[in-house]
Amino acid sequence: MSDHSTPVIILGAGAAGLAAAARLTQAGVPALLLEARDRIGGRVDTRRFDAAQAVCERGAEFIHGRPAEAFDLVHRHRLRTIEVFEDHALVVGGRFERGEMPWEEVQQLLEGLEQLGGPDRSFATYLDQFGRNYSNEVRELAIGFVEGFNAADQHRIGIRGLAEAQRASDEISGEESFRVVGGYSRVIEALRDDCAAGLVELRTGVMVDAVRWNTGAVEVGSEVGIWNSTAAIITLPLGVLQAPIGKNGAVWFSPELPEQKRRSLSRLFMGPVVKVILAFKERFWLQRHPQLSFFHSFDEPFPTWWTQAPEEPPLLTGWAGGPAAERLASLPDDEIVAKAIVSLERLLGHTALRPLLVAAEVANWQRDPLARGAYSYVGVDGVEAVAALARPVVDTLFFAGEATHAGMSGTVAGAIASGYRAAEELLTARGSHANTAPAN
Repeated sequence: MSDHSTPVIILGAGAAGLAAAARLTQAGVPALLLEARDRIGGRVDTRRFDAAQAVCERGAEFIHGRPAEAFDLVHRHRLRTIEVFEDHALVVGGRFERGEMPWEEVQQLLEGLEQLGGPDRSFATYLDQFGRNYSNEVRELAIGFVEGFNAADQHRIGIRGLAEAQRASDEISGEESFRVVGGYSRVIEALRDDCAAGLVELRTGVMVDAVRWNTGAVEVGSEVGIWNSTAAIITLPLGVLQAPIGKNGAVWFSPELPEQKRRSLSRLFMGPVVKVILAFKERFWLQRHPQLSFFHSFDEPFPTWWTQAPEEPPLLTGWAGGPAAERLASLPDDEIVAKAIVSLERLLGHTALRPLLVAAEVANWQRDPLARGAYSYVGVDGVEAVAALARPVVDTLFFAGEATHAGMSGTVAGAIASGYRAAEELLTARGSHANTAPAN
C-alpha cells in the first residue's frame, strides 16, 4: 500500500466517516467520502420546528456521560452544552411516582451483571435465574430500561455486552447527559471542519451498491460512477451490512467478506426505534408538572417521554425502543402521531391536546434503507463479534461505525472513536508517521 496520492475511499459521511476523514487528512492522506444521503451526519439528523422556534432531533440527541471523543470537539470548536435534568418519574394509574419507586433495587439488579461469571446468556435468562428475589415491579422496570435504552429485545441482548457497556459508561460518568445547544449537527459540522482543506472530497447522493476488492486494491461502484483506491474505510451501519443483496441500500462485496466477519454480523443486532417529536403552542404541562423532565409508563405505546428541560421549547419527545418500536414500526406516520397524542392525554390528564399541536415529526429508523435500525446492540456470545467486525481485512478494507466499538456501541462518541481508530489502522498499514493530532 504505497500510493499516498490516491484518496482513501470512505463509505459514509456520518460521525465515523467524518472522523476517519479528519484523522487521515490531518496526516496528509487525501480522502474521498461517498455518502448516499443528500446530507452529512447519518443517524445524527437535526431539523428545525420553525413554528415552535426549536431544534428537532430525529436521531441522536444526548451526549451520554463525558466521553473524550465528543467533548474534545465541543471544547475545541467552542460548542455549548446544557446538562439534562435526569429527573425520572413513573406514571402509574395517572399518578406520577418518583421517590417511591425502587430505582436503587433496579440499579442493584443491573450491577449484578458485572459480577456474574460463567457463560453469556440473554438478559431474559439472567432475570429468570438471578432476579427471583426481586419484585415484579423491579423486574419490569429493569426490562423497560434494558429494552428502551438499548433498543433491544431482552431475549436477544447478551449480558456480557450489557456489562461491558455499563463499565464503559461508569468510566465516563454515564449517569449524566448533555444536549448540544443548536443541535447535535454542530458536532457533525465540527468533524467536517476538522478535515484538512484541499485533502477531502465529499460526494452526497451516491448510493454504493458494490465493493470489489483484492489485497491493495478496491473498486467501489454505484449508479453514478466507479471509484478506485488502494484502501477503503467502511462505515456503513450494521443494518446495511446485514441487508440481503438485492434489498434497497444493500452493498455487495466481491469476494465475500471473510467468514469470521460474516459470523460476527450474525451475533450483533440493529435495534429498532420509533421516535416522535411533538411541538405545541405552549408548555401546557407546567401547571400540573412544573419539574417535568423524563416520565415513563410501560403500558403505553411510547414507554418513555421527555421534555427539553432545563431549556424552554414547548416540545415533548416520545421514545419506543426494542419490542415497543417493533409494534409501531409498520404504522403510517399519522397513526403513530395519533397514538402518541392519545397516550400523552392519558399520562398528563389532558383531554384535548390536538388543538395545541403545531408540528409533529416521526423518526422510524427501521424504514430507512440507509440505516435499517437506530443503533446496534450485542447479542449472546457477541462480545468478540464487535472486535471481529472492527478488524481490518488484508490492510485493504477497514471498518468503523458505532457497532465496531466495544463499550460505546450505539453512541455518537463510539462512532467517532471508531473512525479515528480505523484511520490510525490504515496509517499504520501505510507506514505513515505524520502528525495526526486534531487541528485547532
